[in-house]
Amino acid sequence: MKNLLHKLASIGAAPTIAAPELASEFHGQTLALLRRRFLWFSGLLSLFGLTSIAVALISWAFDIGIKRFVAPGMPVMLDKPMNFVLSLGVVGAATAIYCLCFWRVRRREISGDKLLRYTFLLVVVDGLIHVATYFVPGAPSMGLWGVLIVHLTACLFLPWTPVQAVIPLIPVLALWAALRMAVGDGELVWRLVWLPLGVLVGVPGVLVCALRHMQRVQTFENAFLMRRYRDVRRELVDARRIHESLFPRPISDGPFRLSYKYEPMQQIGGDFLFVHATPDHPHLLSVLVIDVTGHGIIAALTVNRVWGELTRIYAERPDIAPGEVLRLLNRYAHLTLAPHAIYMTALCARIDARAGALEYASGGHPPAFVLRTDGSREELHATSLVLGACGEPDFDAAQARVAFNPGDRLLAYTDGVIEALGLQGRLLGLKGFRSMLDKTPVDPEVGLCPPLVKALTGFRLGPAADDTLLVEVWREGEDPAPGGARAAWSSGATA
Repeated sequence: MKNLLHKLASIGAAPTIAAPELASEFHGQTLALLRRRFLWFSGLLSLFGLTSIAVALISWAFDIGIKRFVAPGMPVMLDKPMNFVLSLGVVGAATAIYCLCFWRVRRREISGDKLLRYTFLLVVVDGLIHVATYFVPGAPSMGLWGVLIVHLTACLFLPWTPVQAVIPLIPVLALWAALRMAVGDGELVWRLVWLPLGVLVGVPGVLVCALRHMQRVQTFENAFLMRRYRDVRRELVDARRIHESLFPRPISDGPFRLSYKYEPMQQIGGDFLFVHATPDHPHLLSVLVIDVTGHGIIAALTVNRVWGELTRIYAERPDIAPGEVLRLLNRYAHLTLAPHAIYMTALCARIDARAGALEYASGGHPPAFVLRTDGSREELHATSLVLGACGEPDFDAAQARVAFNPGDRLLAYTDGVIEALGLQGRLLGLKGFRSMLDKTPVDPEVGLCPPLVKALTGFRLGPAADDTLLVEVWREGEDPAPGGARAAWSSGATA
């Protein structure tokens, strides 16, 4: 019986709450509210019961006094003492149960299931008293009206669900039906007609519980989601700070210069820049631009893993070639990321200032650009597949090499740049980005990235629809002449 009550009480406890964390917190809040409300409810019932006993005893004493001292011949009000004693005993027993429940909950930590059973017990005891005394001749009782009043009061006080509001009515109405059929007035047919009407006493209370429960669930969900939203926003801000700490600092001295602009679609994203330079090889600079599939937290967590793998690779082999880096990254992505349908594109480049050369390998990455001091432009297309798409035996990095002289610039980017959506609803595309490059001059103070970002923002409709990363690396040397060399570049000449 206890297990059955527990199962029935749990039905509909939180009908719209699906997340375990949400349901758990709602359950805990409900138990705390139930305990407070139960103390008020049981306390009021105890007070009402004690008051009823006191009034009955005073009435009895007053009746006896009238009979003996004032008007000995007058008939007594309580002409059936056995009924009076029985009613008083029943009310006294019920009041004792109310007081005991109040005391136990007030003094002890009661589990949620037991506390819920206590609430049922109070309503059942009070309802049984009203029903039983109704069929006792001469006993004062309100019958089903008393059951309705107490049940409705409980539904107004206690945070019940509609199903929980029905449970205490079951034994009360069962007793009502049994006594009605056994000792009720009227013909058998009329007794049967009156039986279904007894169910109506629970309708007001169940409706009250249904409305209040839905309102309480909705209020809780809104407050919970708003609180969690603020927590997630705060955590994302902290995560972005940690995530961006993995990015390298801009380089403003030495044989190389580096600047970049990063704009994730959300707080954090899957675009990443890794730069490696060591004092033992000051003439070498390795640059990797990586774009992990997806956005947000999943992509950022993947970036953190890739950063750890790259740190290990370059710690073991500081002068490793770009093709070998791409091969190792593909092996790592194929073994650890591809099973989760996560892939990435990458441009791995190593600039050698002594040799005046740039070696690179590109795994499915958008074409990078080498901007010459004479105004020409050379595109570095992908040399291999997206990383993780195939295993090591089928992967060929196909490393390539181009000249990279003083003053030359390497411009790399992720696909968020060329997939920017314009005001007319069209993508920028590679062709549009080439045109944007032709129209964007190099700022001697800040380089090419800031003007490009400004031009991209002017082209784009609304916020970025994808993570966007622009990277610029150049060798120290004379800047392009403001006249002929720049004019040749602006004409769109390519190597």
